[in-house]
Amino acid sequence: MPRKTVTIRGLDLELYHRIFSLAKRMGKRVADLMNEAMRFYLEGCLKTEFDGAPGEQAPTLSNEGFITLSREDVLNLFGEFNEPIVIENNGGKIVFERGIDRKALGCIKRIVINSGTVSVPREVYHLFLLKSEIRGTLEKY
Repeated sequence: MPRKTVTIRGLDLELYHRIFSLAKRMGKRVADLMNEAMRFYLEGCLKTEFDGAPGEQAPTLSNEGFITLSREDVLNLFGEFNEPIVIENNGGKIVFERGIDRKALGCIKRIVINSGTVSVPREVYHLFLLKSEIRGTLEKY
């Protein structure tokens, strides 16, 4: 594909500078990160959700199947965006493995349980209660 300059009006310069810095640290081009972000958005792997405040958006992991999340998984998801994520369960099941701690929970902005079940270790159940919007089931093990 031939190189072409694309001008985008209204681009948030602060976001651009953050992407530029991230690309530099990763040894990639800004175009590589932008292409990857647009691909994720269009494929629906990670969607962005309006989060209440004007202009504020949070990366969202949406589940309708079955996933398990470890402490490292949560920290890595946070590292991809450098901001807390929203986890949304829509009829599936999410199991948080033992070892989830306050640091990992600090990387989660909110857990939305629309339906289905989210299972969490007994030791941190109370912390999940504080982070969750529950319309399904939050169970401890």
